[in-house]
This record gives sequence, structure tokens and C-alpha cells, in this order.
Amino acid sequence: MSDYGINISAPNINVNTANNSQLLLTSKYPFDKLDTQTNTSFQTIFLLFNTDTPEPDTGTTNTTVYSFAHGYIYVPKVWALFQTVANAPLTNFYQAYFQDTGIIATKTVHDQATMFIAADSTNVNIVVSKYNDGSGSSNLIKGASFNITIFTFVDDFNV
Repeated sequence: MSDYGINISAPNINVNTANNSQLLLTSKYPFDKLDTQTNTSFQTIFLLFNTDTPEPDTGTTNTTVYSFAHGYIYVPKVWALFQTVANAPLTNFYQAYFQDTGIIATKTVHDQATMFIAADSTNVNIVVSKYNDGSGSSNLIKGASFNITIFTFVDDFNV
């Protein structure tokens, strides 16, 4: 450990001898930063499924359901908090709250619909992924709705 900066260790761990995995906070690495000059860096959206996304006969189908340009010359780090406002009407299981990726509809053990956030070199995307092993039923998500809070972090070295 260096002899300067800020370190906060987990309870009952000596901060002077703690390794990185035992630290709750360290100034050794840069902190994630939101770009306060860009409106898309932090936003909350309401997403309502008026129609369903494609359903695979077997395998997985990914559908981008929301996207926005992030405006950076690199792939930024993204983070999202999802809240299910109304679950899919015919589902047997869903997650009411999840971070970054979660199950939005499952009818049987053979099928599933998930939603996740991902960034590429141009956009930040909210994607629905549907899986069916061929013996499952349809994961109809029409009628489901979500509040999604999206954080897009800047890289100090590539701004």
C-alpha cells in the first residue's frame, strides 16, 4: 500500500495491511465520472411494450428496444437500474428490480426473456433477449413496462 491517498477498509480489517479486495474505497484508482455537460449521460426513461419482440423457435433472439448516441470516441462504461412497473401479463416469473441485466418474463423452465444494457462504439442500447430451447412457450412481453435509469460514465483519458 502506498503511504498517501484515501483508503477505507471493511469492518475488522486493518486499513494499513488490507489488500484491494478488502478495501471499500481507495483513491488508488480513478473514480467513475458522469459527464454533466451531456444530457444523455444520466437519464431515466419509461419503456412500454405496445408490441412484442421477435420470439425464436429455438435458440436466442436479441432485439434493441431503445438506443441513443453517446457521442464519445470510445466505448463508455454504462450502468442501468431497472424497475418493473407492470409485468408481462402471461409470465410466471419476473424480477421487479434489477441492475444491468435481469429476467423480464419466464413462462416455463424452457424459455426466458431478459433485458440488459450494452454500449458499443456509437450507441448505448437497451436490448431484449429471448431464449427458447424448442420445448418452451412464448414469452410475450406486450403490456410490460419499465422505468430505466441509465448512467453513462466518461473516461478521463479519451474525452
